[in-house]
Amino acid sequence: MREHHTRPEEPGDQKRFGRQEILRITTTPHPLGGTFLLALLGLLLGPLSTTVSHSAAPLQSGPVRNISVLEDPTGLMTLQDILSLGEGAFERHQEDRAPSYSYSRSAFWLRFPLSGAPPGTTWILEVAYPLIQKMDLYLVSHGDSREVLHHRGGSHYPFYERPVSYRNVVFPLGGLQGSSYQVYLRVRSNGALVLPLNLWRAGDFTASLAREYLLLGAYFGILLILVLYNLFLYLFVRRRSYLYYLLYVSCIAGFHLSLTGLAFQYLWPGHPWWANRSVMIFIAGSVATLQVFASELLSLKTAAPRFYRLLRCSAAGAVLMIVPALVLPYTPAMLMTIAGFIMASVIFCVTILSTLRGRDRLTWYFFTAWMLMIIAGILLSARSLAILPHSFLTLFGIQVASILEIVILSLALAHRARLLDQQRKIARHQAATDGLTGLTNRRYFEDYASEIIQSSRASDTPLALVLFDLDHFKKVNDTYGHDAGDTVLQTIAQRLTNHLRSSDALSRYGGEEFVFLLPQATREEALQKAEEVRSILSQQPISLDDQQPITVTASFGVACLKNEPTLRELMKRADAALYQAKHHGRNRVASG
Repeated sequence: MREHHTRPEEPGDQKRFGRQEILRITTTPHPLGGTFLLALLGLLLGPLSTTVSHSAAPLQSGPVRNISVLEDPTGLMTLQDILSLGEGAFERHQEDRAPSYSYSRSAFWLRFPLSGAPPGTTWILEVAYPLIQKMDLYLVSHGDSREVLHHRGGSHYPFYERPVSYRNVVFPLGGLQGSSYQVYLRVRSNGALVLPLNLWRAGDFTASLAREYLLLGAYFGILLILVLYNLFLYLFVRRRSYLYYLLYVSCIAGFHLSLTGLAFQYLWPGHPWWANRSVMIFIAGSVATLQVFASELLSLKTAAPRFYRLLRCSAAGAVLMIVPALVLPYTPAMLMTIAGFIMASVIFCVTILSTLRGRDRLTWYFFTAWMLMIIAGILLSARSLAILPHSFLTLFGIQVASILEIVILSLALAHRARLLDQQRKIARHQAATDGLTGLTNRRYFEDYASEIIQSSRASDTPLALVLFDLDHFKKVNDTYGHDAGDTVLQTIAQRLTNHLRSSDALSRYGGEEFVFLLPQATREEALQKAEEVRSILSQQPISLDDQQPITVTASFGVACLKNEPTLRELMKRADAALYQAKHHGRNRVASG
């Protein structure tokens, strides 16, 4: 029998039997591109990966079965020690779930048989969970307990030491021909142990890579598009809500890159310490940025100041979670991160529920989005703590939930933008409107008329301005009361709005004084239009509540554009004409 290693975790000579064969067959496309041909191949070969392996049947691709487990509380046992214990030391693991264990200092030995490999095939073993820190694989001949090969892997070691460059740890097993074998897998990690083991033919593994990287590429592609889109929006609009949103999406993307092992593979392959800690950092960043984003988008600073301060304090606490993630041992740091996430989730839910305002769609967006993440986080934590088994739901549920959450939050951001746009339009309308009559006010008229004057001068087209003032309007207020005076002003505004064009820009200029423009009107046309308005006012009495109808007249001043450089000069001539009309007996039209 070959001499075995005394400490499996220490570096040593590793037998890489079959490594060249597997490296010639497998590929590792980048998750954001270059997978389309492999995807087509994967769709064609998909059914090959669904067959389950049994010890009595020919070896086929699928989840590993017939697993037995031995716990080593000391973490010091070697392969020779394990072999000396005999068959009875291992306990059979149930077949319907992948082995998973909560945080433990123990080392775990997993054993399963391999036999019946078809000739001419190359086999690999995948541990489909990238956060396991230390693993040693031994392939032992069943007949004479001879060690055939040994590999080590895990996130504790630099990525470039892996026998196959892939986000999960993959061990080449070679051809597995001519004998029966026992696989011994020693696993030790400071975090949760989740051990979904898959046995692959090399070709089937390549096909599964195509499908997997296509899905991952789509997922991270969506996140990248959202980050870039909101970055451009922030640069153009300069709203902080867009900045906080893109920071949140960036943290979510970083978390999932670390959780899936892609960050270790592509971003920091030579830094295993950071690869193990980055998950906690991105969790803290996601919690902090989401809470700041919520407090900004929901306008809690003015709508609910107490909850605004609560969310900001919670966000500060999430940032402080980074400190133990960097300085404490891995296990207590991760437990503190999980506790902090749960506490922040409770605070966030209390805030959202307390600020729900009936049918306020914006708050409901946040509530729905966060509940999705809470459910996904619970599933992930339950899997990490070995409460729930390894499954598609516990493995990929958080990715699906995060996409739904980000899309919902994007809808919330768009809804908020629409609300702000509506508020700005309402504010502009209110700033340009006379509150009593509903006509445009003096400020709006002066801005609009100045533009029309410049346009008329540039195109050399005629323009007339008509200014009129109600005659003896003070007597109406003194005799009938200010409410009656308001009714008179409102009735006049309604009648003239129906008579004039919208382009004439009828406005209340102040008190009982009104003004309107007549674009492209000659002097004769302007005088005729002013006379029509005067007749409408003088010949149509205005009814008042419980009082006799009253007749109101007005004096008009008309000025046509000549060489006036500004609206002010044109208004001076119209005002002079109005004064002339009043001087000659009122209820008449004069031009200047």
